[in-house]
Amino acid sequence: KALQSGRFDHADRLFHSLGQTYHSCTHSSSDVKELIPELFCLPDVLLNRNGLSLGTRQDGQAVDDVRLPPWASDAVDFVAKHRAALECDHVSERLHQWVDLIFGAKQQGQAAQEAHNVFFYLTYEGAVSLDTLGPQQREAVEAQILFFGQTPTQLLSRPHPRRRRREASGPQPQMFSRPDAVRPYAWPLRRLAGGGSGRPEAADPLEFIAVLPLEDRLLTISASGRLCLHKWFPLKPRSSPSCPFTFDPATAPIATLRAGASADDDARFRPARSYAVADGRWLLSGGHADCSVRCMLVLKPEVVVLGRHHADTVTAIHVTADGLSFATGSADTTAVLWALYGAGSSLPGGRASVVAAGAAAGGGGGTGGSSGGAGGTGGRMACPTPLRVLSGHRGPLQCLCLSTELGLLLTGAAPARGAPPAASPDAGREEAASVTLGPHECVAVWAVPNGRFVRSLPVHERAVAVAVAHASQRLLVATQRSVHVFSVSGRPLAVVSPDRGVGRIVPTIDGELALLSEGSALAVRRISDLQLLHRYDLEAGGAASGAPLRAFSLSAENHHAFAGTADGGLTIYANPVVGIQVLERLASELLNL
Repeated sequence: KALQSGRFDHADRLFHSLGQTYHSCTHSSSDVKELIPELFCLPDVLLNRNGLSLGTRQDGQAVDDVRLPPWASDAVDFVAKHRAALECDHVSERLHQWVDLIFGAKQQGQAAQEAHNVFFYLTYEGAVSLDTLGPQQREAVEAQILFFGQTPTQLLSRPHPRRRRREASGPQPQMFSRPDAVRPYAWPLRRLAGGGSGRPEAADPLEFIAVLPLEDRLLTISASGRLCLHKWFPLKPRSSPSCPFTFDPATAPIATLRAGASADDDARFRPARSYAVADGRWLLSGGHADCSVRCMLVLKPEVVVLGRHHADTVTAIHVTADGLSFATGSADTTAVLWALYGAGSSLPGGRASVVAAGAAAGGGGGTGGSSGGAGGTGGRMACPTPLRVLSGHRGPLQCLCLSTELGLLLTGAAPARGAPPAASPDAGREEAASVTLGPHECVAVWAVPNGRFVRSLPVHERAVAVAVAHASQRLLVATQRSVHVFSVSGRPLAVVSPDRGVGRIVPTIDGELALLSEGSALAVRRISDLQLLHRYDLEAGGAASGAPLRAFSLSAENHHAFAGTADGGLTIYANPVVGIQVLERLASELLNL
């Protein structure tokens, strides 16, 4: 529209058909087009969802959704196959040729002419000095550059090397490539009562599990607040008992956490407790009576920093992949975006403070000085700084997922208290500014860069878990009765009603599968259609019969899964073949250094 005085171009010149556009680009030297990233990840770019009137072509065809090749059933199928083609070995082995044409040795000069890779001279960087032109000529040249594009800066003067084949660096290990090959390894973590009585303690189920790869430790937190660090060597097989890794349970906790600001508040606020690990060193916790989010240095539990900005208990925490940012949800119906180590600007009223050592573990005590000084922590001191407050939900937040890769925050809440029964589901609501959601609009998408509301998703009951599959750009939502998959644009793609309740969702790093806690089992489902591929019952791993799954986690590289049950046990799932493949790949990479 910018080129046509605010109107759409003539219908015959609009993008109408992939087949016709491909034919034109390959048969006409004057038609040059670029495959934008959205054609490999966003089906909506091919659809006229807003019903815009784009005109009628001379052959009588109305311009609407883009016409697809016959081998694509719909826009989603086209994008999936298009992306698979881009990532296949045939393209990877020739990627260096594209680099030479666009950024490298064949962009300019004789090599470019021989490759028929030449364009209008004004598209090349430095081809003309704008400061030497008159006003009218400069305006014309700038319009040419602005509306018809530029050739990228030449980065390389020598041919780019060919990419190594995937087989050269070893096979790509996938834990769930053969779900039936995954094996459970059960570890009882219950301890004997003190005083040498030999009497076993009551079951203390795990509520949180996380891997600390830099420390070779597995962190667990039980319902009673016992924080333990277990030795964890994922690539070191163990002979007794025989397993493809080494796991040595801790004999005693390094700290005992409390949920409330005092022992009296502990029972009241325990159900809202939530945890996350940031930057591999800091344990973040919510559910405290003072409405704070607490950052505890894992290896020095006496070092605790408080961040306050909520008006009610923190009910959910999610940390980004780099560990430097996190989001919190609260019973006050708001979500807050935070910077772990502070930021150039923060919200008024947000504050961080260091608490005394005794109060850190016990939950009480006053605040000390500012958060400056590392105090022997061996790294930066956490200074949780609130950046944005996102408000709009009518009920308390239950879960959230922060994705800096896609620049969005997905929040799930309960319906507004006392709200009437939900109306029939609709297509969700979209807005661009601050918003007050309806009483039964329970899931919302927010833009991280500016904190603005993007849209609500058509989920009208309490959300118990949300997740973002970055690689496949899918949004996953679980309620008490169903699991949903949406595109990033909010379009429903699949829904399923498991026969067991869902507690948590963790997508795999390739964006193809999702691991869900369903009752007392871990379920592996394909994200595209939520088809159940395999289910691992914890009873088979040695857990007590019927013990519900209280916590589970997936290692960052997706080679191991960890599950805790109500009887206080820990089950580690591993594919023995994957461990061998990882070692072979590491050996191959070392040999090729």
